[in-house]
Amino acid sequence: MQVKLNSDERVDYILKDRIQIIQTNDSFAFSLDTLLLGHFAAEFIHDNHKVADLCAGNGAASLFLAAQNKAKYDLVEIQPKMADIARRSILLNDLEDHLLVHEADVNDAFSFLAKDTYDVVVCNPPYFKVPAGHTVNPDEAKAIARHEIKINLEQVIQTASGLLKTRGKFFMVHRPERLNEIILGMQKYNLTIKYIQPFIPKTGKDTNLIVLQATKNSNPEGLILKNDIIVHNENDEYTKEIWDMIDGE
Repeated sequence: MQVKLNSDERVDYILKDRIQIIQTNDSFAFSLDTLLLGHFAAEFIHDNHKVADLCAGNGAASLFLAAQNKAKYDLVEIQPKMADIARRSILLNDLEDHLLVHEADVNDAFSFLAKDTYDVVVCNPPYFKVPAGHTVNPDEAKAIARHEIKINLEQVIQTASGLLKTRGKFFMVHRPERLNEIILGMQKYNLTIKYIQPFIPKTGKDTNLIVLQATKNSNPEGLILKNDIIVHNENDEYTKEIWDMIDGE
């Protein structure tokens, strides 16, 4: 389908050109984090599933996933411009029968999404708190995407748990320095972390990113801490393992 682009927008491709996604030249480019999130969630999503994508941004995670199954996706994004880009990217890929964008606050999700009905929830939330006196990015869109201005970690976990069926799965990408809070939040809202996948930027560096999967109302046993995955080689290029993930291999 033909979709109108604004003057500051371009079309990029993911999954070896299977999916087109609208991006702007400044605020609304998706990150590697989002594609890694999609990679680990993909194998758990089946054609008859319902999936919620919280803090959906321009829709990259759901577009990545929807190219690999026929599940139904509800995307929740508070920023109007991002929600608009996500809608137009969905049209660009003729996926409007499978993906629906809700321009709304994740904290209000239970007013328009049914509780206890989702098989999978995915989320790439804001990573950083806003300490008193801290100056955030002057670009409001970037600040909201990166900092807990509109929603915080506990609220994300609470909403994800409320949407999931028993034994439903929650996938989230985050920073390792927030892991203690993540574990406590998961326990509070009846989610059990089943695996954690660490990523390191280069050989010899510390973990700077994690993707985790939690299950609702599950027994507390069986956590798997996976071996770390190296993102960049010595030439600062993505490793083959990363390329395979973002190409959908």
